[in-house]
Amino acid sequence: DLKEKQREILEKNKASIKKSPEKKEKKNPSQKPVQKTPPASIKKTEKKLPVQPEENLNKDTVSVNDSTIEQVEKQIDDSINSRKKFIDCGMDFKGIDYVWGGKTPSPGFDCSGLITYTAKKSLNLDINGNAQDIYNQTEPVPLSEALPGDLIFFKGNSDSRITHVGIYLGKNPGENDFGKQNLFLNAASAGPRTGVIISGLNENYWKKTYYSCGRLLPAI
Repeated sequence: DLKEKQREILEKNKASIKKSPEKKEKKNPSQKPVQKTPPASIKKTEKKLPVQPEENLNKDTVSVNDSTIEQVEKQIDDSINSRKKFIDCGMDFKGIDYVWGGKTPSPGFDCSGLITYTAKKSLNLDINGNAQDIYNQTEPVPLSEALPGDLIFFKGNSDSRITHVGIYLGKNPGENDFGKQNLFLNAASAGPRTGVIISGLNENYWKKTYYSCGRLLPAI
């Protein structure tokens, strides 16, 4: 199932990040550090600074680490949920007609309209403009590091600007007609299938015009 595969990819990234750092072994507070006797020439001018018990220092460090881990875990969970909402909302529009300049489900979407409408409806996120404008609002990432919910962009060799955008869905498990390839949701204007559809990067047209991946939502 494609949605389960997407969730698995996101959870794997979460698991690799949320491993807590090893905590340092507490030292026995009864063991006093060896004090070196300062040279007689500076002994009189030396100022003694208040020293916090080492046991308390360890407790503070552990507390900070635990707090940081919890914050990271929450950020990861929030990112996974946001990406899932974004993808699920976009998938609800499968089968909608392609309409040049279309920004709503009725009468239909163009490629950028699908992205801007989905982002607003699912996450209340305002993204404006055409495919090039959307690309300018993302952080480029290699395809090998792309996560479900990132965006995928296309342009022909003769084009000076980005001409198409879709929602990256992840690598297909290969148990259907798509085979093992990277998939994306997009509003296609031409070809054997048009409208809001799932396409594969191994398809000739997309393979030739693929340009880049862009990160709009927080990384995991």
